[in-house]
Amino acid sequence: MPFVAVPSDSKDFLRDLSLHLNLPPAEPAKLLETGPSGLAYWNCYDYARHHGGRIVFGWQVLAWPGIYFELLHHAVVEDADGNLLDPTMCAASHNGQIVFIEDRQATLSRKSPPPIASRIHVYPGEASAIGEAVRDAKARHFEIKRLLARIIEESGPAPTPVLADYPWPRSPEIVAMLEELNRASAAIDEAHARCMAWDLKKAPKCPPALYVPAMAHARGTNRQPTLHH
Repeated sequence: MPFVAVPSDSKDFLRDLSLHLNLPPAEPAKLLETGPSGLAYWNCYDYARHHGGRIVFGWQVLAWPGIYFELLHHAVVEDADGNLLDPTMCAASHNGQIVFIEDRQATLSRKSPPPIASRIHVYPGEASAIGEAVRDAKARHFEIKRLLARIIEESGPAPTPVLADYPWPRSPEIVAMLEELNRASAAIDEAHARCMAWDLKKAPKCPPALYVPAMAHARGTNRQPTLHH
């Protein structure tokens, strides 16, 4: 799958991105992959409880070359030596690492599912419509998850952080929201299939690093990440 972690050696791109966001510099975090995907916050709490360390909230930097890049809200653990460790399983990594940008304004508790949306930046160019489809589908999916998370929070401590495993009451409102969540998930899958089709069409012509368009919105520079499949 061409959805990849931006390598930590894409220094110019990551520097300009951090400046654009007014956040600290991006840093690599070593993947430990001891906890399940989608439960980064809870994995970090569990890891820190057993091994020590400070939980750090912020953004994982991901990209689909030539289409869009995404800042996924995430958490890692900083050990006593200042190293960042990621205990969450991840399908998009590079050399056993992810790239992480700390954001102290994006902290949260683990009482309910994550209420912080991804930040998706669509590259200009021939694939921009595909990137916009991904962005819109993910925005709709997140909005439904946010509403469901509010219901859980108002109901008291959640027995599970996984929305699919929560013991939802079978009210018409909840059933309709869960059905809409499934439709939004399907829309994301469809948009990703379009990304895959575009990528397969473009990949034989040139290496990914050559067809990632310039990051025009980041401080007006032409920096871009060197991406790898």
